[in-house]
Amino acid sequence: MSASLFDLHIAQTCPDEYAVLREANARYRALAVRFLDGDAIVTEADCLAAKDAADRAETAARAAFKLAFQTLAKPSENTE
Repeated sequence: MSASLFDLHIAQTCPDEYAVLREANARYRALAVRFLDGDAIVTEADCLAAKDAADRAETAARAAFKLAFQTLAKPSENTE
């Protein structure tokens, strides 16, 4: 599986948020596969809730990534 540039950078700059993102996406994929395979225990609502959680995790990860890069790119106020 190839990682995107975003994945590579966020894994280094925001590892906690990246871990939550990966876990949420894995949970969503696993539930979706089970649902599509006809697992009676997994409902459409379960899949939608997992997708929502994955979307929120991605939003949080992207926000943390953006903040980290803004902090890195911001020139120090103590430079003369």
